[in-house]
Amino acid sequence: MFLGPLTVGTTDGVDAVGHLWLDKNTTPATWKMQTDVGPVYEGMASPAGGLVYADGTTPGGNTVANTGSETAFASGYTFAANTLAAGSIIRIKAFGLYGTALVAPTLRGRLKFGSVTALDTGVLSTLVGSVNGVGWWAEASVYLISTGSTDAQGFAEFATAATTGLSVNMVNAAPVAIDFTSSQALTLTVLWGTADAANTITLKQLVIEVLKVPS
Repeated sequence: MFLGPLTVGTTDGVDAVGHLWLDKNTTPATWKMQTDVGPVYEGMASPAGGLVYADGTTPGGNTVANTGSETAFASGYTFAANTLAAGSIIRIKAFGLYGTALVAPTLRGRLKFGSVTALDTGVLSTLVGSVNGVGWWAEASVYLISTGSTDAQGFAEFATAATTGLSVNMVNAAPVAIDFTSSQALTLTVLWGTADAANTITLKQLVIEVLKVPS
């Protein structure tokens, strides 16, 4: 992708942990490239839409284990106030690995904007015990009916063995009220039914796209 000539300004630079900051101080906002542990992209897409966030670094906070409390993965993205309008579509893709104890636990996943739950897997009670390093993935589409109302739909799948899996529909029959005239932090949370060191889930990749960003 060609971004045009790069001019380093007074607010640009490399911070203490190797982040290269390119602050254009104008629309389409900022870009961040992390060079120490892996690629991270964070910034507003062009007016036509596109990638706004991608993280494949697997920071420490992206593993949730040995807890019975709802916990958000570290990777996430905050939409600034008034940057989305009716007709915008947010598309989220997440990929990772999980493992379970001898006695199969329950697991619940949620997609949230701030404190509002947009999508919910419900309590998954048919996972298999004693698995380790098996895959999971989820995909969601959030359509802005207006700046205060969305239609959110999604799907997730958890491998339960080498050739089998648990499929989960995440659907909403009615719109979900989310106020995009205020900033909204998109997070993915998980909740184990039982705290056990073997009950562990890791978010390996998170990709967020906006398919339409009005000026």
